[in-house]
Amino acid sequence: MITVAWKRYFAGFSPKKRVVSAEVRFIVQDVEADIRITDIMLQDGTHLTGYVPANIEMLKREPGVTFRHFNAVVRGKAIVTVFNRAPAEQDDITKRVTGGLDYTIRPLWDLPAGAVRLYHFYRTRTFKLNRGLKAGDELYFSATKRITTINGVPIAEWEGYYHTIPAGYGRYEIELVDPETEEPKGAAYVLFEVDTWLKGVGGERM
Repeated sequence: MITVAWKRYFAGFSPKKRVVSAEVRFIVQDVEADIRITDIMLQDGTHLTGYVPANIEMLKREPGVTFRHFNAVVRGKAIVTVFNRAPAEQDDITKRVTGGLDYTIRPLWDLPAGAVRLYHFYRTRTFKLNRGLKAGDELYFSATKRITTINGVPIAEWEGYYHTIPAGYGRYEIELVDPETEEPKGAAYVLFEVDTWLKGVGGERM
């Protein structure tokens, strides 16, 4: 029988006097195997609390992938589904977790202040740009970097929240409207960048 998974062992002891130092020995007999030991923990108290994952262990990158990219052309108002997974035959959806969603928006003609609006799922976590855009400008709205820029320059003329994308897929609404009439106005190229994460060893153990 070949075992490649890690296994946790717990043991308790009650010292009869004050402990100044402790020596731990591992004895393995009658086996032919490579054995690795890690994360030895001693703790005070009468009850075992087990493994506490470090933050750095909670998530890990999908091998070979940091961001997935999706392109769209939006005219006026649109609902867009964005995927946060590998092809179904290659993916274990139970190991995938929520990531950030970054937008890059390039309008095809001028848009006034208040014309660009983004909605997360069912019109929650609204983003609204409170300044105008010229045709060809590049609006970058990034959850992963926590910045909003136009043509690479950080701006503060916006309101709302950064967007996330759950495991599987996300539903997003994009509006390019006339702020006075609320009628659709304009068109833009939109790039969605999905920050892809999987459960790390700590996340699997939780």
